Amino acid sequence: MIALDLVKSLSAEGVEFSTDGVRIRWRNGDGLVTADVIAALAAEKAAIIDFLAGENSQAGTDPAASDPEDLQAELKERAAILECDAGLSREEAERQAAGVNLSSKLDISERTAIAAKGDLRRDMKFDPAVRPGDPETYVEALRVHGPMTYGMAMRVLGWGGTRAGQAETALRAAGRITLNNHGRAVLTGAQS
Repeated sequence: MIALDLVKSLSAEGVEFSTDGVRIRWRNGDGLVTADVIAALAAEKAAIIDFLAGENSQAGTDPAASDPEDLQAELKERAAILECDAGLSREEAERQAAGVNLSSKLDISERTAIAAKGDLRRDMKFDPAVRPGDPETYVEALRVHGPMTYGMAMRVLGWGGTRAGQAETALRAAGRITLNNHGRAVLTGAQS
């Protein structure tokens, strides 16, 4: 693991590494992280993220290792924001805040238990493949949930960003949806 040795060496020289479970981040005031270093980090990204996440949990800074009550409070806050901003029902807002697909049977307490075991974002698996029926599924989600960005649609439908973005683009090109003043997709007159 050359990259892990590189991370340890650069850390000793003052470069601060961290991870959110998806990306590797660093503070590099002295230009120590060069293009070659970045390429080495990318080659062993998963191992480095695991290493950094392990260091963070030992230091007590890993958000996934937080107190379950803190996780529950964070999920409730996210749900309240979704409920208010997106006009969702409380149940749907809680489901989306927990990152659960509509087809999933997990409730908030079960999702909190999963989050306590590991980084929630790493457990989420989005389906990136574009399918012919995607625009219709997107329209149905707009009917059920109201105006939403394609990022919101990603959560609701369990899709990747490319898949949701392409469905939204196809619907806009066909004139079936438009964006409101908040940048959210809404059905055009005859569609709603």
